[in-house]
Amino acid sequence: AERTAEAGSPPASLFSSRPGEAGAFHTYQPQPKRARLDGAQQPAGAASSLSEERSKANGNGKASAPVLRSGRLEPSIRTTSAAESQRASRSLVESNGTSPSWLLDLPDVLLHRIYLSAPEMVATHTAVCRRFREDLCKAHVVHLKLRSFSSEKGQASSLKRFDGEVAVYVKDSLGRFQVCRGLLELLKGGWPNLTGLNLDSNRIQQENLTQLADLLQGCPQLKALEFGDNKLGVDGIRSLVSPLSSCTSLTTLNVKENELRVQGSLLLSTRLLTCTRLTHLDVSDNQLGPQGMRHLTRALEPGHLSRLSTLNLSRNQLDSESIEVLVRGLQHNSALTCLSLGNNKEFGPVGARMLGPVLKANTLLTHLDLQHTALYPEGITALAEPLQSCPKLTSLNLYLNTLGEKGASMLGYALIGCTELRRLDLGFNGLSKNGGLAVMQWLPSVTSLRHLNLTFNDIPGVVTKKIRSVAHPRCECIFYKN
Repeated sequence: AERTAEAGSPPASLFSSRPGEAGAFHTYQPQPKRARLDGAQQPAGAASSLSEERSKANGNGKASAPVLRSGRLEPSIRTTSAAESQRASRSLVESNGTSPSWLLDLPDVLLHRIYLSAPEMVATHTAVCRRFREDLCKAHVVHLKLRSFSSEKGQASSLKRFDGEVAVYVKDSLGRFQVCRGLLELLKGGWPNLTGLNLDSNRIQQENLTQLADLLQGCPQLKALEFGDNKLGVDGIRSLVSPLSSCTSLTTLNVKENELRVQGSLLLSTRLLTCTRLTHLDVSDNQLGPQGMRHLTRALEPGHLSRLSTLNLSRNQLDSESIEVLVRGLQHNSALTCLSLGNNKEFGPVGARMLGPVLKANTLLTHLDLQHTALYPEGITALAEPLQSCPKLTSLNLYLNTLGEKGASMLGYALIGCTELRRLDLGFNGLSKNGGLAVMQWLPSVTSLRHLNLTFNDIPGVVTKKIRSVAHPRCECIFYKN
């Protein structure tokens, strides 16, 4: 693979990125080993000696990933890298003397590490980092994905030179790289242009969490805060919610899988009353139960979270009583686009009937997740008319609800008004032959459908062929493991 010589486009097939998408993070994708970036092949003898040297360094007779020691590279690599570094440095500047646009989209910027699987990339990556350091203040939005934290003293000040918005994503689930400690150093003295912080699955200790919460008060422009899967508990959520009153720009809050329970939901709801700009809220898998739902609903009442568009309450042991409380908070909200209530096994047909007013009030709904909620045919019957009020619905998840033949037939009536539906999950619903035939009756009318999941339904092969024949040519129908 050859590297492009144009400064206005990124190196071919080197990084995965989606420029222009505000929430996208960029990651390094391992590439096949190359002797040289310009396409030239390394001499066979040099490659052989390099392999032997690697084997000796690892103490065995097998070739393994190269080990790079400080201040030393193999001669054949060092010579090549120096030439590449000069070419890369020259190509990093456009004719007008400014940094190319794709440079600001590079992954792991200012991350001082060596790609062990590709030693020939060392010099080029170093040149890119050095060039980017000079253009920090010109960036508009930069996403930093930290998997380790350098001990370099000037790194914190370098990162905080951004004039544009900065989103930081930390991934250190085992605490091996002490990223959280490095993050605390970054936040000292405030970080006015920090707009996003993702600390999912980092198992942050209570001591660090308390200090982090205090420092977040110096980030008034924070828009997205994600603390999912950190097992915060009541004490942790008490520390976390303390700075929310000062984060008046917050639009996204993710506290899923944190064992909040009833007391934690009370602490959270009290602080949410001040987050009037919140649009995305994820409190899934927190064992809220009916009482916890009552506390949370206080923040959903009219006049508080009126802009809320995405709400995830999956895996919270919600029953029909909980849904009744939820409906009182959401029936006046007309901004919902994504609602997830999956894996609440006590939801049942009664909960489905109570959910109807919410669906009718939110005509902009695009995603509805009701998987594993014990709907049965009665539940889908109760939802049939309300679903017709959701013409923008693009994704409907009804996995594991024992709909059977009757439920499959009623679903056709429910989808009459869903003219933009693209994904439908009916897996594990006991459809069998008659249920499959029922799906076949209404499937031709759903011309927008592009993905249909019918796995684990014991549908005979003859029926699956008929279903495929009547589905839209671009619709992917999945039947495996029937």
